[in-house]
Amino acid sequence: DINSYQLLVNQYNFFFNGIHSRLNQNGFNGEKQKLYVYKNVFKELKGVVVNSCQGIKGEEFETVIAFGLLNGFIPHSSVESKEKSISSKKLMYVIGSRAKTNLYLIAEEGRNKKINDELEKIIFEYDDL
Repeated sequence: DINSYQLLVNQYNFFFNGIHSRLNQNGFNGEKQKLYVYKNVFKELKGVVVNSCQGIKGEEFETVIAFGLLNGFIPHSSVESKEKSISSKKLMYVIGSRAKTNLYLIAEEGRNKKINDELEKIIFEYDDL
């Protein structure tokens, strides 16, 4: 029963009341225009999204470009050493599983950190840039 979860009820009401309010404003005339507005609210976005590893959980993109895949960044240097491997694997999974078509994993050279340990274990012919 949804009424057992007040926060969910509040969010549900806020979302649908907002939609109905916008649809009932002057300027909306006819069902076709209302349908167009609903479709636009839920259409897939185009363009570039810049986000953190944690911020993309649950998202999906045609192309994912991940850079800075270096120890101290993935996982963060604040992670305890006994947890680093697990944390790194989880973050690499999140990054890798967001791409529908193209996945680019970049661990730059010339910085004071080395490539992420989990990424380095993958047997793959990497491109030199």
